[in-house]
Amino acid sequence: MRERGVTTVVDGAHAPGMLADPLAGGADFWFGNLHKWGYAPSGSALLAVAPQHRHRVRALVPSWEDQHGFPRSVEYRATVDYTGLLAAPEGLDLLERLDAAKVRAHNSALAAHGAALLAEIPGLTPLPYTDGIAMRTLRLPPGVAETPDRSRALREELAARLRIRVLIWPRPGGGGIRVCGQIYNRPEEYARLAAALPDHLGSAVRRA
Repeated sequence: MRERGVTTVVDGAHAPGMLADPLAGGADFWFGNLHKWGYAPSGSALLAVAPQHRHRVRALVPSWEDQHGFPRSVEYRATVDYTGLLAAPEGLDLLERLDAAKVRAHNSALAAHGAALLAEIPGLTPLPYTDGIAMRTLRLPPGVAETPDRSRALREELAARLRIRVLIWPRPGGGGIRVCGQIYNRPEEYARLAAALPDHLGSAVRRA
């Protein structure tokens, strides 16, 4: 792409911590969150810019570091709370101490286990996925989570009644559900979701 003059921008929100080499591919602009799989506080993120584009990056809020250019010009922004970024290295160190490769393998296997249980529910259709990723998505039946309000209601209902957090995203004709795996999750949690989900899906259709 680069040889054709195409600028590439990669949204790698889930990549840090989940992938062994999140920057593989050499994008011109790449950003990813550290609080999803890197065990950093919420709001911690990374921005990587190829050398030939760094002169183009300007801080939205001017600061005394502007004279130094990127990255310092965007790292120090007046009264911004730096706690999350200062703590981020500790989160990444924790991942390494736990053995990052084993964590990734564990999380991917757990997400696959959960998705397999949900796939046994009539009306749920597994969507394509990439091996080694700790997330799996399934299409929900028609009439379920077709609008943002309905998907939000189903997500909050599952959280309140089952104490399980899953992503429910809206789509006309039937939304989707995404399950993830993390070191603090257990197989029985996915079994509990799979056992209770059909009733909640039926309620969602009746409410619609």
